[in-house]
Amino acid sequence: MKSTIDAAGRVVIPKPIRVAARLEPGTRLQFRVTSAGVLEIEPELLEVEIRKEGRLTVAQPTERLSVLKQAQVDSTLADLRADTESR
Repeated sequence: MKSTIDAAGRVVIPKPIRVAARLEPGTRLQFRVTSAGVLEIEPELLEVEIRKEGRLTVAQPTERLSVLKQAQVDSTLADLRADTESR
């Protein structure tokens, strides 16, 4: 699959890859470039708190992930489209 970097440096990760990697809005990502020039992207590990709930042991994230609001996405898309049309 292919994608393109826009003028602001953003890249869209194709949906099949997001689904397979379980990437959701707000997921923090780590970027690395290897000595061979390969770009590696992986989800940042969440810090969790281990606690008991009845007979179960559960892992609860210690911080809440921020998620983009639809208005932010719409505004960004409108800006990008306007920028593209003005070229």
